[in-house]
Amino acid sequence: MARKIKKGLNYFPHDCEFDDELNYIISKHKSEGYHVFFSLLEKIYFNEGYFMNASEKNIFLLSSKINVNINSINDIINDCLCEHLFDKSYHHDYKILTSKGIQARYFEAIKRRKEVEIINDYILIDYVDILGDNVNINSLNVDISTQSKVKKSRVKKSKEEKSIIEPTLKERVGNFVEYCNNNIKQNGNIRSWKVTEKVSRQFSARLREGFTSEQIVKSIKKAKQVQAHKDNNYQYLTPEFFTRTETLDKYGC
Repeated sequence: MARKIKKGLNYFPHDCEFDDELNYIISKHKSEGYHVFFSLLEKIYFNEGYFMNASEKNIFLLSSKINVNINSINDIINDCLCEHLFDKSYHHDYKILTSKGIQARYFEAIKRRKEVEIINDYILIDYVDILGDNVNINSLNVDISTQSKVKKSRVKKSKEEKSIIEPTLKERVGNFVEYCNNNIKQNGNIRSWKVTEKVSRQFSARLREGFTSEQIVKSIKKAKQVQAHKDNNYQYLTPEFFTRTETLDKYGC
């Protein structure tokens, strides 16, 4: 009998400070919003690891487990989708709850495992750089019952191809901050932001999550069109703001 591959996690990291999107959910739904959101994360990370099947049955079982009305849970999930805490398109297409941030944290947590099982259709990020070439990846498709193993050589080749003639991380961060200075003007004046350790760290993390420079630029352009940001004279549109997962989920898609 074949050994069952471990999927989920026994624990996951919990941020001490929340972004505006999650704070909005908590402000609107109070303690119930907090309870439901983190109960969903617990179910995601413990069972499949990087997604949850949001079927009526699973939501009903969660409602019974945490003693929250199922209509309230569905309202909170819908608001989380609107706030891009979960990917709206994947929920629509596959009826699952996931996000780039959830997947990046999951693959980072399992990168020392010898073997993992992944449903390709549910993947939002490029996990190759995170897992490396020492992990056997059992790759599945939603509508195909057979599974095909991704060879290590293929993973290694993918990493090598991506590394050819790419600018360094320091150069990419510098280009990003320079773009922000020139394109997020305040009162018509070019900004003078510098590359900081926090921006560099967050920029690097977003690249590992699978975001691209093009998506970051797109998010800047889309955020500049939001009336609330115009009214605030783009006060909150900073390099740090555009290197958050939630910002790129919201504006970069």
